[in-house]
Amino acid sequence: MSEATAGSGGRVQELFAESPLYAILDTAQRPELSSAEILDALLRAGVRVIQYRHKGAFRRGHFEQCCALAEQVHQSQAVFLVNDRADVAALCGADGVHLGQEDLPPEKARRLLGGNIIIG
Repeated sequence: MSEATAGSGGRVQELFAESPLYAILDTAQRPELSSAEILDALLRAGVRVIQYRHKGAFRRGHFEQCCALAEQVHQSQAVFLVNDRADVAALCGADGVHLGQEDLPPEKARRLLGGNIIIG
């Protein structure tokens, strides 16, 4: 893990020791179910690291949904990550962000998010 991506990774390692599942809650999958329903099922199944993924245009409703899901995850003592969007992760109080090749460079995300946020 580089300095740019170091952060609160120890918390994730602890959670993986309890439950080695990492779920990606993709808004394009299972459109007949709400993201809150899917998240509830994941948490009940013991998943403790959850990534919110929305690849379409990110509108206010997606932002509000992401923030509500982050709160629900935190109430369950789990970790919430946001896919691609360091800005949304920061504003929603996410535990981290997953960055792809075309996203904000990790060192810039680190400046935005601070030292205690997971960057992967």
